[in-house]
Amino acid sequence: MKNLLATVALAFLAIGAQAQQQAPLDSKQPNSTAEVASISAGLKEAYGTLSRELAHLGREIGPDATKATAEQTALKARMEQVLLQVEGMLTTVNDPSAASQWTEVTAKAEMVRKNASAIVEERKAKR
Repeated sequence: MKNLLATVALAFLAIGAQAQQQAPLDSKQPNSTAEVASISAGLKEAYGTLSRELAHLGREIGPDATKATAEQTALKARMEQVLLQVEGMLTTVNDPSAASQWTEVTAKAEMVRKNASAIVEERKAKR
């Protein structure tokens, strides 16, 4: 009887220890917090640059936008839209539940970052 109880206890311990072991990282999940921090830093940089250019454009066209051309108005609307996308991607990248779709999240974050950079470059070219 003692042997049976000892065997059952060992079996429960083995099952418990096996359940506590971590599963290997899926290739779609971030390898480390460094990867998340890197993507987040790129998005933060794009956010800062884009918001600064948006502020410059706002000063050019005035607070009531009476000095704005149609092109400036359209550019301002696009810049505001992309700024909201960058904010959303920052939230998504830093959300731990996004790890299950990490490949898609990183691809979308890179696309949004490039879009923000392209608008900033377009704005600088028109100055």
